[in-house]
Amino acid sequence: MGRALRARWWLPLLGALAGLAVALLVVARATPVYSSTTQLFVGWNGVNQVGGAGPSDVASIYAANLFAQQRLSSYVDVIESEDMARDVVSALDLAEDPADLARRINATAVSETVVLRVTVSDEDPAQARAVADEIGRQFSQRASSLETVPGSVTPAVVVSVIDSADVPTDAISPDTGRDIGFGLAGGALLGLVLALLPVRFRRSVETAGDVRDATGKQVLATFVASGRGQGTSPTNDAALRAVRAQLRTGHAQALRLVLVTGTEPGVGASTLATELAVSLADSGVRTILVDADLRSPRSVTAFGLADGLGLSDVLSGTAAVTEAERPVGNGTLTVLAGGTARLDPSNDATAARLRELLRDLRGSTAFVVVDAPPLNPVPDAAGLGPAVDGVLLVARFGRTHRTGLADAAAALTDAGSPLLGVVLTQAPVRAARQLGLRFEYPVDRHRQRDPAPSHPGGPRASTVVPARRAAMEQELT
Repeated sequence: MGRALRARWWLPLLGALAGLAVALLVVARATPVYSSTTQLFVGWNGVNQVGGAGPSDVASIYAANLFAQQRLSSYVDVIESEDMARDVVSALDLAEDPADLARRINATAVSETVVLRVTVSDEDPAQARAVADEIGRQFSQRASSLETVPGSVTPAVVVSVIDSADVPTDAISPDTGRDIGFGLAGGALLGLVLALLPVRFRRSVETAGDVRDATGKQVLATFVASGRGQGTSPTNDAALRAVRAQLRTGHAQALRLVLVTGTEPGVGASTLATELAVSLADSGVRTILVDADLRSPRSVTAFGLADGLGLSDVLSGTAAVTEAERPVGNGTLTVLAGGTARLDPSNDATAARLRELLRDLRGSTAFVVVDAPPLNPVPDAAGLGPAVDGVLLVARFGRTHRTGLADAAAALTDAGSPLLGVVLTQAPVRAARQLGLRFEYPVDRHRQRDPAPSHPGGPRASTVVPARRAAMEQELT
């Protein structure tokens, strides 16, 4: 989750800015509302006549206050009633609906006192004060009428204005500071949710943690997207060298026969196998690339070779390996293409002959790279696993599902195939960097040298395969 926030840090920031813009727009377009308040004192008119004791009689004073306090909640309802608003509208000759005015009148009883606080809100500050004062006058008269018992001319309660309303100078709405704060907080929260939602609901492989959870293995290298294909960027060259180093020195036992397969078609497994074979050959290691995807062989196109004998012909017994293999460049790289014979790769006899052939090649060549078909939808690659020293599993960033990666790893494990790790392809440059899938090392371009041929006997393999990049782009589309 922390990496997701680092990768999408701009979403909360953008949300906060959007929330600020909305808040400022609301504040700018809102009509100011003012409030004016008056306070009324509710007294018991019978205090000075109880038992003739006068105001010094503490019990009488207490009884008067208790009587008044019990009345306050009822008085609040009277003040906020539509009937009271109608009297105020009539008295002030206002062009306003009494129901609308009643909704803008708020009366409260001050706790443990006999004071009523009446607040009126209005877009016109002078009218807010006029209405508040008029409510004080109207309620004083109404309270006298309500609290005068039949047969008496003196009301039991007297209401007095103790604090007249003033013309307000500051609007209570909009509250600029509050609205801006809510806008910033709400926008940032929305941005945070949008930043975290992909982590919560995404199903594709995008982090090293996804790979570990699905396979129990590490990400060996990450190839970034460049145009339509993976491209020949310094970053991808470094990733390829990292894979090569893992195969040559990263394991206790020497690896000489490695199978490359993908979770599904289009993830770049054939591209990696081709690039890896070329890289090994360019480093001086005699390498053979075996195109074991008999359903859809790609090596002929990738290296610009003519159709001819290949793996299927060797397996069918119509050609020897020495007749079918074709050297590339100065001879350090040999390609055993798909061939011309038609074979069923799922046939047990074909799979057994292929495993035996791979073991023979391992004994006669310094390094064997096997380009195998993807594990989904065919299980051919898993069946070859027991014959190889290790398997590189290729997944595509943002497209391969985590369940698909887990199923592919489980298929290899169940077949006894030694899974070395996972290679991610087509990762966006920024996402790969932010998610910690790759690290850049600054390179002085003026000190870089062109990879001139350094091997005797002819050019290196990487300089004689002009069609290879086009084939790579075709695989990744």
